[in-house]
Amino acid sequence: MSKTKSEWQTELNQQGFTGLEILDDEPKKIQNRFGGGSVMLNPVEIAIYDCISGAEMLRDYQTVQKGIDWFIKNNTEAYAVLLD
Repeated sequence: MSKTKSEWQTELNQQGFTGLEILDDEPKKIQNRFGGGSVMLNPVEIAIYDCISGAEMLRDYQTVQKGIDWFIKNNTEAYAVLLD
């Protein structure tokens, strides 16, 4: 059984990323924006990845690093494909 957006949101908040909103309710394949590989991310991972991308544009490197550290700890495959 799949989780609801509310359940994904609760998980995201528990990961220390309050203030982010879950927009997806199913996993999606995300492609490296520089033409590399792709990886399936769950809604929590998508929200954190999107946060990293937005923080890069705003030059908020503290938030970028927080997201990268989270991926290194929680999904090293996604880190290697999308962020390394």
